[in-house]
Amino acid sequence: MDKNRFIPSMFHRRLLLLLCCMVAIVMLLGAQLVRLTIVERDKWLGEAESRLSQSDYLPTYRGRILDRNNNILAWDRPSYNVAVQYNVITGQWPGRKAERQARKELGREAWNEMNSEQRFEAAEARQPEWEAHLERLWYMIMSLGELDEDELVDRKDDIVRRVERIAADHQAKRLLASQKLGYEETKYEPVREQKRAHVILENVTDEVAFRFRRLAVEVPGIVEVSSTIRREYPWSDNRADLHRGSLPEPIRSDTTQRLRLIGVADHLVGAVRDNVWAEDVKRRPFRLDNDKVDLGGYRENDVVGSRGLERSYEDHLRGHRGMVRKNLETGLKTITEAIPGGDLRTTLDIRLQTRVQAILSPEFGLTRIQQYQLGWDTEGRPKPGKLPLGM
Repeated sequence: MDKNRFIPSMFHRRLLLLLCCMVAIVMLLGAQLVRLTIVERDKWLGEAESRLSQSDYLPTYRGRILDRNNNILAWDRPSYNVAVQYNVITGQWPGRKAERQARKELGREAWNEMNSEQRFEAAEARQPEWEAHLERLWYMIMSLGELDEDELVDRKDDIVRRVERIAADHQAKRLLASQKLGYEETKYEPVREQKRAHVILENVTDEVAFRFRRLAVEVPGIVEVSSTIRREYPWSDNRADLHRGSLPEPIRSDTTQRLRLIGVADHLVGAVRDNVWAEDVKRRPFRLDNDKVDLGGYRENDVVGSRGLERSYEDHLRGHRGMVRKNLETGLKTITEAIPGGDLRTTLDIRLQTRVQAILSPEFGLTRIQQYQLGWDTEGRPKPGKLPLGM
């Protein structure tokens, strides 16, 4: 067979070879397209959507613990935390703000023409204004937070020590990794803790939070006020009035005694802790193996029941977070509402419990040995918590 009959010239043979190469490339691309869009569609679609979406999580509330008459024994009360930027805590903030102010007022061109000494003098002239703002902040924290100067210094030092330890560990890991890969790591990379605000005052009142928010508006970047939730036990610190007219005659009187009672029903209600343990995450992780999330799972700084009913009914009392997922390409938001934890109603009568605890308290006298019972030398000794005969 004469091949020149079908491919008459070298030009046509080269053109055919080029066409075959193009067909082969198209077929390879088509096979890859089929693999990505059909065979492995779910895998790559999920990854693409995760890169195009941003998720923010909404807080939830633990359920209330109630007595038989619907008196609240435990509940989540909205509160506020006051946090200060790390460079404010370390004292670097006034100098940086003064330098930015000088650069802005003088203009970029004039600033670039100045030498380092001139720039330092320009910033130093403006620094007292920012130092005054800083002094005002520390004064407000001490006065509104009821701290003395030593307590404030201790809190700042604790934050600095913790952050510097984290930064040192991070830098050591970077240096070790660079040595293993065969290059020298010379650049210092700040850690996240050095760029964010740290809590100085916790669970402040609405009035205190408002004053700090006003300062944050007046002096941007110096302080942050964030909403938080505080677990409260309204009956844990209570008072009861008992009339002494029905007591045994030697200790009887026509008066009413007010008693302060700490920890009423505390052994039953229990308490929570604000740190998550490894066993909590193992039992119910927030992020699952398939890269999805359990909105009721545990994350850092979650509140967990540690004892009593708070621990025994943890799964019932614990709520599910909400989630706001925003598509970065379209701007569309998908909102999953938070689900508060369920309430827990007990058979306890907290008012009766308070009165019984008051009657059995040593201050009332029934649970202390009196002179008339066993003699003068035994007065004041505690005795078993039971009411005397005839009461």
